[in-house]
Amino acid sequence: MNSETPNKRVLGYSAAMMIALLLPAFNLRPGITGVGPVLAEITESLSMSATVAGVLTAMPVVTFGVFALATPALVSWFGLHRLTLISITVTGLGLTIRPWVDHVGWFIVLTSVGLSGLATLNVILPSLVKRHFANKVGFATALYTTAMGLGLTAGALLTYPIAARVGAEGWRFGLTVWGITALVCVPIWIVVSLRFPRAKEAANKRIPVSFRSVAQTRLGWLMALFFGLQSLQAYALFGWFAQMNRDAGFSASSASVLLATLSFASVPAGFVAAWLASREQLQGRIVVGLTSLYLIGYVGILLAPTGNWIWAWTLLLGVGLGVFPVALALIGLKSQTVEGTAALSAFTQSIGYGIAALGPFGMGVIHDITGGWTTPLCVLIALASVQIVIGWLVVKQPHLEVAQGLKASLGRPSESNEG
Repeated sequence: MNSETPNKRVLGYSAAMMIALLLPAFNLRPGITGVGPVLAEITESLSMSATVAGVLTAMPVVTFGVFALATPALVSWFGLHRLTLISITVTGLGLTIRPWVDHVGWFIVLTSVGLSGLATLNVILPSLVKRHFANKVGFATALYTTAMGLGLTAGALLTYPIAARVGAEGWRFGLTVWGITALVCVPIWIVVSLRFPRAKEAANKRIPVSFRSVAQTRLGWLMALFFGLQSLQAYALFGWFAQMNRDAGFSASSASVLLATLSFASVPAGFVAAWLASREQLQGRIVVGLTSLYLIGYVGILLAPTGNWIWAWTLLLGVGLGVFPVALALIGLKSQTVEGTAALSAFTQSIGYGIAALGPFGMGVIHDITGGWTTPLCVLIALASVQIVIGWLVVKQPHLEVAQGLKASLGRPSESNEG
C-alpha cells in the first residue's frame, strides 16, 4: 500500500499539470480563427476599411514573431509559471474587451494585447513541457498540439453560429466567448504559479542558454528555417485553399467543407506524428514522410483539381500539416534543459514566423501576377522540397547544449516526480 501511494501522487500531479497545459493550448488559436467568419460583420459595424481588415488578418503571424524575441527576457524576469499566468490573463482580458469597443483603433490595440499574450504562450509551452514532462516530450507535445487543433477548429466553426443566434451585433458575443475561455484558465494558473514560485525556478536553473547563443549554432538556424517553411505551408493553405477550390468551380459551402477537412485531418495526424517523434530513429522518416505528402497533394491538384480526387488531395495535405506538432516537439527533443528549450523555442519561432508571414502574402501576389494557381502551387512544391532537406538536417544535429559545448546537468530537468 505504501509503495503505491507515491505512484498515485506522481500520477495525480502529472494529470493535473497536463490539464493546466491543455487549457492554455486550446486557447492559442480560436481568438484568431474566429475573426475570419465574422470579418464582414466586424468591418461593417466598425466601418473598417479593406486595408485595415488586411492588417487585422496579418497581425497574428507578425505579432508571434515579434513577441517571440522578447519572451526569453520575460521568462528571466517573471519566471516560467508566473509568465504563463500573466500571458493567459492578458490574452483573456484583451480578447474579452475588444469586441465591445466601437472604434477601429481600439479594436486593433486590444487585438494586439490579446495576441501578445498568445505569442508569449507559443514560446512558453514547449518549455513547460520540458519542465514537467522531460521524459515524455513527444507525447505531451502531441496532446497539447491536439488541444491547439481543437481550439483552432472551434473558433472557425462556432464563432459565426454563435453570432447568428444572437442576431444584431452578434459578432461581439461570438468573439467574446474566446476571451472568456481564456480567462477560465486564470484561477488554475494562479494555483500553479504559487506551487512553483519564482525563487524555486531560479534555484533549478542549470546552465545559461541565451537567444544569442542559439543564433551561433547550426541547429538554431536549421530549426528556424524548418519551422518557418512548415508554417509558411500551413498559413498559405489556410489562407488560400478555400479560394483556390472556389476558382476551380466548387461552391462556397463545398470550399468551406474542404478547408474544414484539411484542418480536421491534421489533428490526429499531428498527434500520432509528435508522439512517435520522441523515438530518435523515426524522426527523419516522419519529417520526410509528412512533408512528401505536400508534394503529392500539390501535384494532384495541378493534375486533377476537380471531381472526387480533390478529397484525396485535401486529406493528404491535411495529414502533411501534422508536421507542425513535430516541429514543436523537436524544440524540446533537441534541447536538454528547460533554459535551452526556452531559448531554442524563442529563436525558432521569432525567425520562423517571419518566414511564415511570406506565405499567404506571397501566394496572393503571385496569383495576382499570373492570374492562376499553377505558379503559386509550383512555388509551394519547391519550398516543400527544401523543407524535406532542412528537416532531415535538423534531426541529424546534436542537442543544443552539446552544439554549444555546454555540459548540461541532465538528472531531471522536470519536476514531474513531485507530489
